[in-house]
Amino acid sequence: SGLYWQQVGALTGKTITMGTGSYVYIAGANNTLTLDAGTTATGSLSFYNDGSAGTAFTNQGTLTHNLGSGSIYAFNFTNSGSITATAASYLYLGYPSAGYNTTNTGTVTSDGVNTYLYLRGNFDNNGTVTAQKIISCVARVGERFGVRHVCEVLRGAKTEGIQRHGHDRLS
Repeated sequence: SGLYWQQVGALTGKTITMGTGSYVYIAGANNTLTLDAGTTATGSLSFYNDGSAGTAFTNQGTLTHNLGSGSIYAFNFTNSGSITATAASYLYLGYPSAGYNTTNTGTVTSDGVNTYLYLRGNFDNNGTVTAQKIISCVARVGERFGVRHVCEVLRGAKTEGIQRHGHDRLS
């Protein structure tokens, strides 16, 4: 199911739950959608525009993508809130085409095994982007092992070194 947004406006203090295949489509020149700090969206997140000049999407709230594959982009997409991808999902932020601009001054987090966050196109990051699983693994191995070791731990490898240090028991 889809919601066509054809106006300049904001959703204030709302809770949005999105299922597989659902989307919010910002359509028409100069139409904008803002999710305020009190708004949350959860599920298979897809917010995008129709390519009309001046369309914009601003997130000040909390977005949690935890189902399947999703995309968030507009000619001007600004995140000053929180975006999290979890639960073995894929989330694409931005669009790799001329004229599309993404600005992050908030937080963007990828957290979980087989969870992928793709930052595409003109992505200006003045906020925080975190790949939580990697950082967690670095901390759990004592911050004293190299990239190769951390990658092998994350992949579940059973090398002699991983087993000797007990890193095969990390979840």
